[in-house]
Amino acid sequence: MGDRSFIYLLFFLIIYFAYALYEQDQESERLFKIATDQKEAIGKLRDAVESQKIYIELLENRIRYDYHKNNSPIHENPPI
Repeated sequence: MGDRSFIYLLFFLIIYFAYALYEQDQESERLFKIATDQKEAIGKLRDAVESQKIYIELLENRIRYDYHKNNSPIHENPPI
């Protein structure tokens, strides 16, 4: 009887640890998917920020160009 209870205990422990490893593996896969999705999102956001930088630089250059043009409203004489 003592041998059977020891075998049942070992069998139960093996099943328990196998299930615990399975749960740990599932959690690791979930976290890996989250990290991968975040990496993709960060890449897209980085591209968006670079595009916004370029757009801002274009606007700044246009403002500088318009400011220094002679026909800019800033350089016009006010009506009398």
